Amino acid sequence: MDEKIWFVYLTDHHEGPFSPAEVAEKAKQGLVSGQTLGWKDGMPEWIPVDSIPELAAALGSSAEAPPVPLAAMTPASGGEEDFSLAKLLVSEQQNAPTLSMGSGNEDSAPSIAGFISPDSEVWTLRVGNQVSGLHSLQRLKDLAASGDVPADAQVWHPGWSDFKLVSAVPEVAAARKAKPAGGMSGIGSLQRSQPARGVQPLANVGDEEPTDPGIAKPKASGGILGLFGGKAPVAMAKVQRVGPVGIPQRPSQSARLMASLKKVVSLLLFIGILGGGAAGYFFFFASPIPRDLDVIEDDHEAMNLVVKAPIAEGGKLVLALARGTEDNPAEDTSPKFYVATNMEEGTAVTLKVVGVPGTLLNRLAYEKTLTSQVGKNKLATFENLSEDGKPLPIGEYTLSVSAEGAETISRSRFLGGKKGGVYADRLKKYREKLQGDYDKEVQELREYVQAIKSLQGEATKQINSFKEVGANPANRPRLAADWKAFHTNSQAMIAQVDGKLKQRAAAGASANERAFQDMATVLGQLQQLLELHDQRLSGATPKSNPDEMEGLVQAGVLSLEQLVSQALMKSPFDAAAPAPASTK
Repeated sequence: MDEKIWFVYLTDHHEGPFSPAEVAEKAKQGLVSGQTLGWKDGMPEWIPVDSIPELAAALGSSAEAPPVPLAAMTPASGGEEDFSLAKLLVSEQQNAPTLSMGSGNEDSAPSIAGFISPDSEVWTLRVGNQVSGLHSLQRLKDLAASGDVPADAQVWHPGWSDFKLVSAVPEVAAARKAKPAGGMSGIGSLQRSQPARGVQPLANVGDEEPTDPGIAKPKASGGILGLFGGKAPVAMAKVQRVGPVGIPQRPSQSARLMASLKKVVSLLLFIGILGGGAAGYFFFFASPIPRDLDVIEDDHEAMNLVVKAPIAEGGKLVLALARGTEDNPAEDTSPKFYVATNMEEGTAVTLKVVGVPGTLLNRLAYEKTLTSQVGKNKLATFENLSEDGKPLPIGEYTLSVSAEGAETISRSRFLGGKKGGVYADRLKKYREKLQGDYDKEVQELREYVQAIKSLQGEATKQINSFKEVGANPANRPRLAADWKAFHTNSQAMIAQVDGKLKQRAAAGASANERAFQDMATVLGQLQQLLELHDQRLSGATPKSNPDEMEGLVQAGVLSLEQLVSQALMKSPFDAAAPAPASTK
């Protein structure tokens, strides 16, 4: 029974399930070879297809049938130029471009954790709203063993369409343990039971003599405590005036008033000094930027300076990257930024993040614009740069900050992960693969343009013959026969090219999408030209001017040749940028 139980791994993603016959069909298309990795439910790991008897037999019995020759499509007029697409279509089938980013049922396929090296840092972990990574498989297992990966946690790696529950990765699910109940509460309660440092028990309160001889008597002092009417130290309380019979005498009323007045004056003076100093500090030195803001020291100093700059000098902006805290460190794959400014609370600030072409791993381009408002602390905060919870592509970025009334600032930063040897090696392999796919696509574009140009040239030749000798009725039968044969053959060729263009448009992910769209337009105009000349040969009045349509087709072919020349001079990263409008 030919069951659909097999999965195959194609370049950077897996597809399936397929039957052996369907795997053999993909081998005919050049997508599967004997070294392609295969897997089905119950197998411990992915292995080459030629090591799987059932698939190896299917591939061995699927010898590619020779392409159907298109010799019958040559012009009946006996023209010298061969405008058939036989060789072109055979070459296209054998060397199909591989720009597709994957269209298989990725979510139904098994985990490929066994295929990824335990040391490869490609995993992203999502616990609730917190996203972290990139992790290695071994790191995920360690986190699971320590109780930091709950049962509802989700994981993701390149090739998956979305996050999956941790149970989808058996290695991590098997290592997972529940976190001990109570967490660190035992340590916290122990710390709270200890008295604060430097605080001694207040024994002997109100006594003239200490009850514990080990406690030293406080020294006499006329410090700040006296200014606020506080109780005098014990040693001072024992120094009292004594009368002739040993009875303590009370101070006179005037002395008590004078002493109270001195205390009031001293208190007012002290409050004045404190208030004036505090006001001066807040007016001249204080900054609304939090002192414990998680940025580096240089950025913190620059932020403090800019928020105190006079607004009369114009709006000023400072961009800083959040570093996180020890308990909650910042994630490289989901960066957070602060913008400090001297502008008013509520001012809208815009942050535009653009990836530098050719530096992004597994991405041709990245661009995102965020808007935030200035708060009371003179800060605008920006986060959530990732897309759909997936990590930010690792690479170089240009960050531009703007606000109405302020000069735009731009900074360059490496984001998304660590810049090192692993990144450089992975980027090199990605660029090489992308360049190979791009070269195949440009070659396909050249062959299609050459085919359309050949059809247009033959059509022009026969139309010119009609204009030269068509006025003679004796020549009409020969001209009509030659045109009929050419028109019949050209219809088959146009249909095949049009079908290929529609398939490519449906697949998307084309580096030269504009060129293929223009090609479809020119092909449609060529079809109209052939129909108009048919009407003219039959003696009927054409629905529109054939000569004008012929000029449009000729101009369109020239434009396509220019697009091909431009594509040959570009890289895949240049082609990702918007192309200039073509003229037809």
